[in-house]
Amino acid sequence: MGNLAKLLGKVMSKEDVEKIFYRNALRVFMENMKT
Repeated sequence: MGNLAKLLGKVMSKEDVEKIFYRNALRVFMENMKT
């Protein structure tokens, strides 16, 4: 996970990475709430 984060950090700004992270986390959270 650390390597992936570092790789993304080189390509995107920290804000973009965090946005993607939060969006994915929110989607997973919503999926878990449904079941």
